Amino acid sequence: MKSVTKNNVSADKVSEAVMRLFPEAADLAVRELKGGAFNAAFLAESKVFPGGRAVVKVGPSSNAKTLTYEKDIMRTEATVYGMLKGLSLPVPEVLAYDDSRTFFDGEFFVMTHIGGVPWNIADKARVRRSRAALMRELGRITAKIHGVRGGYFGYIKDDATFRADNWPDAFEHMMNLISADGRRENRRLPYDEMMRAVRQHRSDLVSVAEPRLVDFDIWAGNIFLAERGDGYCVCGLTDLERSFYGDPYADFAAASVQMLLSSDIEEERDFLCGYAEMCGSMPVLGKSERARIALYKLYLSVIMNVETYRYGTLFGALMRIYSRHMINKLLKEL
Repeated sequence: MKSVTKNNVSADKVSEAVMRLFPEAADLAVRELKGGAFNAAFLAESKVFPGGRAVVKVGPSSNAKTLTYEKDIMRTEATVYGMLKGLSLPVPEVLAYDDSRTFFDGEFFVMTHIGGVPWNIADKARVRRSRAALMRELGRITAKIHGVRGGYFGYIKDDATFRADNWPDAFEHMMNLISADGRRENRRLPYDEMMRAVRQHRSDLVSVAEPRLVDFDIWAGNIFLAERGDGYCVCGLTDLERSFYGDPYADFAAASVQMLLSSDIEEERDFLCGYAEMCGSMPVLGKSERARIALYKLYLSVIMNVETYRYGTLFGALMRIYSRHMINKLLKEL
């Protein structure tokens, strides 16, 4: 996908950088991958990599316009992959990370290639046949991610201004940051009403006492499937750069807004059963929990609206229409 945040770096330059990190890769071949909407990505092939393949992700250049929460976002992704190592999760392993910007204007990392096909472009008939098993598997994966505990609430960054001691303060700060970005982009959104909704539901947010790892970008394009019999199984999960420490229920909201899960999480019995297999009990979905989920849907809808500056005209317009519809709907619900 075309995006103004994608670093305009050539495959030859990437090849040169990878060779400096892996000088034994004399047989290296690099080509650009077309997916993704934020970073540039390349497939690197060489016998030095596990399975003969790796993926190189290159972050935006220093003069690219990004959102406030996207500061150091590549380091967040690499850090989270490291956190999840050893948990039997189908996430890539970071083989090398370079933030020196000596090769080109942008930090980058090399990670293992996970194979498979993204859920959103997989064979629809196969997906239908395996949907129950896929949802149960996705529930188990999500629960394992939520099993990681943090030492603070907020985005996973070295900059302490993104952190808070409690979830209500962290979430309000997150909403304030994206609202400030929206105003800078001249997005005409109901900012006062949105912040009022966050403050009115502070008592619901207070119930989140322990910071847990949240992916916040679980959608079909980030989940890779491998063939199993006449269906599929999950073989990979990528793009965890939006991760933060907070309320695990935020992942239910994100997957719903991005149309992988139903708008009502209780309808996803297979997903919830898989989740409960890892947690020991089904998630509670009372009035307070539903209010929290609605707040997280609202937050993601604002992100989706504000970030459209980076896309093409048609796709950007469609995303603004959808996200504004979601914002209005959720404010009524709240």
